[in-house]
Amino acid sequence: MKTKKKDFWESIGSPKYALAPMVDHSDLPFRLLCRKYKTELTYTQMYNVNSLTTEDVFEKTIIKEINELDYPCFIQFASHDPEILLKSAKFIEKKTPCIDLNLGCPQKIAKNGHYGSFLLDHPDEVYKIIGYLCNNNLKCGVSCKIRLFNNLEKSYELCKKLEELGINCLCIHGRTKEEIKEKIGKCNWDSIKIIKSLLNIPIIANGGIEKFDDVIKCFDYTKCDCVMSGEKLLENPSFFSGEIYDIDNIAIEYINLWKGFNLNYINDNLHIVRGHLFKMFYSAMQKEPKFNQMLAKSNNLDDILNVCFQIKEMRKNDNLESKFGWYRRYRDKINKKEYINGNMDDKYNDFNEEIIGDFFQ
Repeated sequence: MKTKKKDFWESIGSPKYALAPMVDHSDLPFRLLCRKYKTELTYTQMYNVNSLTTEDVFEKTIIKEINELDYPCFIQFASHDPEILLKSAKFIEKKTPCIDLNLGCPQKIAKNGHYGSFLLDHPDEVYKIIGYLCNNNLKCGVSCKIRLFNNLEKSYELCKKLEELGINCLCIHGRTKEEIKEKIGKCNWDSIKIIKSLLNIPIIANGGIEKFDDVIKCFDYTKCDCVMSGEKLLENPSFFSGEIYDIDNIAIEYINLWKGFNLNYINDNLHIVRGHLFKMFYSAMQKEPKFNQMLAKSNNLDDILNVCFQIKEMRKNDNLESKFGWYRRYRDKINKKEYINGNMDDKYNDFNEEIIGDFFQ
């Protein structure tokens, strides 16, 4: 198994830096923008395949989001129905190197739909789904993105079983489904490190990444194969380059990427464009709220581009790092003594094999 999974990872270029899947934020132009600045692996947004029942629907939704310049790109599905998931995977198995099952979404919609991180509360269903996908001769790989249980031994059991069932790689967000927004806590790199030591498949570590130094520390500490970021790349698509670029210029690059698509596609997705710019320009809009309203009322790319140029002019003399701020919108509300963002304090520096119990056996 180890050789087979290693071959899969090498076949997609052994990527080191990944963009997380995010609903209404993993659009193709944004993925291409991030790739320009060293992101090596991307995911589509999560697609609830219960409503995507025919190949024609897939052509109009998912397949139009796939581009040969965006490779490797994993397509992420959400569902609790093995038959629907397999049927959906068969539609696009030649379009992607890997189908990813979302077992990490912590939002209420996932709870209501019985998927995402809430499906983890029913491991037998998860095992049935993964076994079904991995043992029906798909022409692409299968992966999972998970969050942790509060009971970490349950997390280790889950990961070992997923490997046994045949997944090609595993992405671990080092937080529980409860740790979101104002309740966000430290990312548990210890558990990611333990899971990496227990499994032979490639591991993608997600969470606790704010500075590029955190990327290096995450690799060194967890021994993961790849580091994934979501929110930091929303704030700064050039993050994985390790350089500080002017976010005002990058926002303009993003709009120009959109201009390469047909008008119907653009018009259907203007809310996505605005959503990205609200994050890139978060500090500018805190400073000058009028830009928030201007962007919200923009009805085409030219109007949006005009807002970008006005913000760029307003901030032309500002320090580049001072232009960021969205990533910390919740974190700054948390007691700094309690919040650890990837930088391990003393109690996380020592890797204690005793807490793993029988899983090393």
